[in-house]
Amino acid sequence: MSSVVAAESLSQLVGRWVADLRWDDAPEAVRKACLEGVFQSVAGGVAGWAMPETNIAMEMARKDGESGPSTIFGEGLKVPTATAIFVNAAMFCSLEQQEMHVASGSHPYQVIVPVALVLGERLGTTGKDLLGSVLASTEAMLALAVVGLEVAPEWGMETSQAGAIYGAIGAAASAAKLMELDAKSIGCALSHAANLAAGLAECLWAGTTEYHWALANASRVGYLAAQLASAGADAAATNFEGRAGFYHRFSELSEKELNRIDFAGRIASRLGRVWEIPKHIYKRYPVHFNNLAFVDAAKTLRERHAIAPERITAIRITINRWCELCDGANLGPYQGREATRGATAFGVATMLARGHYSLDDAYDHDAADINTLVRKTKIETFSDPARSRDWRSLRLAVDAGATYVYDGTIEGVPNYRLPMAELRAIADDALSRVLGKSQTAAVLDALEALESCPNVREVIANLVVCKARV
Repeated sequence: MSSVVAAESLSQLVGRWVADLRWDDAPEAVRKACLEGVFQSVAGGVAGWAMPETNIAMEMARKDGESGPSTIFGEGLKVPTATAIFVNAAMFCSLEQQEMHVASGSHPYQVIVPVALVLGERLGTTGKDLLGSVLASTEAMLALAVVGLEVAPEWGMETSQAGAIYGAIGAAASAAKLMELDAKSIGCALSHAANLAAGLAECLWAGTTEYHWALANASRVGYLAAQLASAGADAAATNFEGRAGFYHRFSELSEKELNRIDFAGRIASRLGRVWEIPKHIYKRYPVHFNNLAFVDAAKTLRERHAIAPERITAIRITINRWCELCDGANLGPYQGREATRGATAFGVATMLARGHYSLDDAYDHDAADINTLVRKTKIETFSDPARSRDWRSLRLAVDAGATYVYDGTIEGVPNYRLPMAELRAIADDALSRVLGKSQTAAVLDALEALESCPNVREVIANLVVCKARV
């Protein structure tokens, strides 16, 4: 792997690194983590085949009536490549149990993997080359995202979706690498993606579904960017760091501020040196990642003190600013799952009332046992901007005047970098609802052995639901 030269523009620098990186260049721990991420992404993604968002995207594809070379997972419908990418990407984020890269506030695999799989099928890619494209594009995307947040820490929380904004760039990198574009063309694809990226965060406040379409569009935009570069369409090499470029727009930095920042040097110091893939966390529950620790805290207090839900007289939750921005302070009434997944009170109340939080629970938005506890809840926001992502606390008051507290600053946050055994158990539970136990076991075995797969078409052929069983 060649060294990175910081004199290049950002798109040229990152494009060359993506082109040069090979799967075997990465440390073993990084490769292992990448395989785990792809495993979880595919299993959890196809498990979203029957979700409402997937049904909407599928109906759009059916109405278009166009056939093509690419498979819509679950359904098996053959459509144009861009259509398959959009529908599959919507499917991959619909279950709301995807991985999370906390430092960037994004879900790289949910945007990148659908593109890699669809193109891998079309091109007859080996499993190893597919993994290599995912690894290189994910690291490139996260290097750009982490540096963006270093220079503008509040970016992405107030108005924009990091998963969609940076996801378009990751998707473009993966598509361009699988298409075997040269370094210059990959850099051009990244510049096109930076120009085409979009995704507003208002839906997180409003509890609506645009989030799914923004991520699906990011996948499609990434493929479009790679196509444009492949066709020779030019793009500004300085689309990232330029005075009217990506970092100016999405980090809200002035031209003077941009000129003081050595973006190329910062990115060069990370690529191939500071690996982000092993830092991904995974979800045990179908909620916003901000709420994972609160749901687990409720589980801990419920079991530790044998608290029956009817004994609870008051619930006090202290959340951080980021959690609040993802609808964490929502106390209902809830109109559907889009609202419940972000509402911290709903997640806590569900675990306290039922001792579990499943996909079925997430849809039970008007259940009396849950909402009785929600009405006893008060939300406070810990708003120190310097520590806006610190996890805070859960406090339960019960009969006889007792108070039980789970303080995140003292007890810590559970480790969500889950081992493969637990990822497989979660995947098996979710995917078997769609594919059945036997087909699910075959898919999971194939995903674990993806590195040695001679052609990813073999894996994709098994991602289609058997109609007789549904």
